[in-house]
Amino acid sequence: MMAPWQVWLLPERWEERLVLVISSDFHLRANVGRLTTVVQMTDTKMDLDYRVEVVEPKDGFHYWVLTDQIRTVSTVLSPTGWTLNDDEVREVKHALKHMVAFA
Repeated sequence: MMAPWQVWLLPERWEERLVLVISSDFHLRANVGRLTTVVQMTDTKMDLDYRVEVVEPKDGFHYWVLTDQIRTVSTVLSPTGWTLNDDEVREVKHALKHMVAFA
């Protein structure tokens, strides 16, 4: 079952792309598993304050969460079994606060 802070694979036209689920549990329930809000991830390092480095726990690969690329997508995603650790979640939340105008 999909949950916040999990990494999933999003099928796109030419490839699958890693995305981080940032929808709340409420949002996931309200959309009955049809839509989720995600941010894309990349393995290309860019020294930008709003790109957060995370490490895939199984293989130790480094990725960057693109907090400037928020999307709502269909939940036709494939699970990776990877959930961010508490420190990574805290860093992504901090970066997202600077990218989205919350009341």
